[in-house]
Amino acid sequence: MNSLESFNNLANLSIFNLYLDSLIRVLLIILIVVVIIYLAKRIPNNKA
Repeated sequence: MNSLESFNNLANLSIFNLYLDSLIRVLLIILIVVVIIYLAKRIPNNKA
C-alpha cells in the first residue's frame, strides 16, 4: 500500500512537471512572438 501511494505521488508529480514544462514553453513562444511583432512595428516599414 505504501509503495503504491508513493508511486501515485510520483505520477502526479511527473504530470505536474509535464504541465509546467509545456506552460513555460507556451509562455516563451508568446514572449518571442510579442518581441518579434514589437521589433517589426518599431522598424519603419516602407509603404508603396
